[in-house]
Amino acid sequence: MGVFDDKRYDQLDWVSQAVQPIETPLSALLEKLPESVRIDFDLIRSSDPAGNLNRDTLVESMMRKFGSQVFTWKERDLLFDCFEFNQVSEELILNLEDQTLTGELYLIKTKCVLDEDEIKNVMGEYGREQLGRIQAYNMDQTRANEMLDLLEKSEAAMASRSGKVKKQAMLNRLSEIFKTNEWKVKSTDLANNISIWIKNYIETGDLAALSNITRLKVMTYKESPIYSIEETKC
Repeated sequence: MGVFDDKRYDQLDWVSQAVQPIETPLSALLEKLPESVRIDFDLIRSSDPAGNLNRDTLVESMMRKFGSQVFTWKERDLLFDCFEFNQVSEELILNLEDQTLTGELYLIKTKCVLDEDEIKNVMGEYGREQLGRIQAYNMDQTRANEMLDLLEKSEAAMASRSGKVKKQAMLNRLSEIFKTNEWKVKSTDLANNISIWIKNYIETGDLAALSNITRLKVMTYKESPIYSIEETKC
């Protein structure tokens, strides 16, 4: 195996290599979440101490139970929208004083597979949030320009002396790269790492991060889907 080989892609079966699905922990978590859950007062209170009956807080409570990875709000919204309430009984009464729920109510999974276009819209979202926290006012301009040059199509931002302009250009360019599949990155974890490597290099001059992002950029010229890289560790 060479330093520019993709071990994860090589592990895929021939059907997956042909289809090239996006791999994301969101899909794995959705598969773990139950198909149907009967709602009672204890479940409502465990998800919301105020006792509010809310689909999103109930789903988020299940997400914490079945997974520990941190997701952005946009990513969580994808999973929230995979569930709906199903009221079986004609009448439903939530009594906060008596701490009871009268009636039969279920939270059911209405979608078992995330749409690829939906996943593309949140590709690298967590990583971009981390990059967005970089301090623009004292940004190392030389290292920032190196990253903008690597991302390409950022000449105006490279010429600017504003760290804020450079940061926004990086965020915009990364969003474009993922939404258009320009780099053919097929893993949301890898997409997140791209922004984090850029952040680490600009902030600290982390050479391992620089090695990783440049290695991945070289792999994009192969015009093959990218699921993983041989990552350099500090």
